[in-house]
Amino acid sequence: MIIGIGNVGSTSLKSKIIDINNKNEISVLGEAHLDKIKTRGASNFTHRVGDGPLEKEVIRIAGFDHGIKYILKWFVKNGVIGSLKDIEAMGFKCVLGEKNGANILSPKILEEMENYLFVAPVHNKPYIETIGIFNRILDVPMVGVFEPSLYWTIP
Repeated sequence: MIIGIGNVGSTSLKSKIIDINNKNEISVLGEAHLDKIKTRGASNFTHRVGDGPLEKEVIRIAGFDHGIKYILKWFVKNGVIGSLKDIEAMGFKCVLGEKNGANILSPKILEEMENYLFVAPVHNKPYIETIGIFNRILDVPMVGVFEPSLYWTIP
């Protein structure tokens, strides 16, 4: 199963394409990272195919929409995947929502993430934005793994 992974920051996007075989062994097919996505000036684009060398380019990216499309196009162009249809699911490490553990990112779950913007605005806001972009581009399940246990124990 080929899965895209997104790790989103307020101005960065780290991504990997992984393959999980029928023995549950995981291999990284490729990775691509962008920083300074929402700032003026150039962005650093680092990428690698498989376990090959990490390469770096300086490019101009205007926002998450442009950045996600650029990264996905790079994965296809460099043979990490044959086409976007190879991606069977997307996974995200989310910080805070009503639910705990792994969840399909349904409209209700995304609404719950929005309800917690006051606690995690720097993290949840770009995640909500990028999940929406991936949803428009890929017709696959979007899964979020939530790590709210710290927040539930704060008195």
